[in-house]
Amino acid sequence: MLKSPLKPEDSRFRVAVFEDEAVLFDCLSGDTHYLSPLAYARLQGMSRVDISSQIEGVGESGLEESLNAIDAQLRDWGLAV
Repeated sequence: MLKSPLKPEDSRFRVAVFEDEAVLFDCLSGDTHYLSPLAYARLQGMSRVDISSQIEGVGESGLEESLNAIDAQLRDWGLAV
């Protein structure tokens, strides 16, 4: 399971949350990244099972592929553990 890499003392990343979406700001690079509801759920450490059962509009069709892509992007940003 992906665990949330962001801790209060983490000075590299800042997250602004808007309902179930978020924007991630990387203080070192200056990059800003949009986090879809699925990406934000993964960043918070939600498992694939939790996502499929708790996030409205998420079905099994394509979920695995979407989450694999999100996990890869989070790793590229240095966030996935």
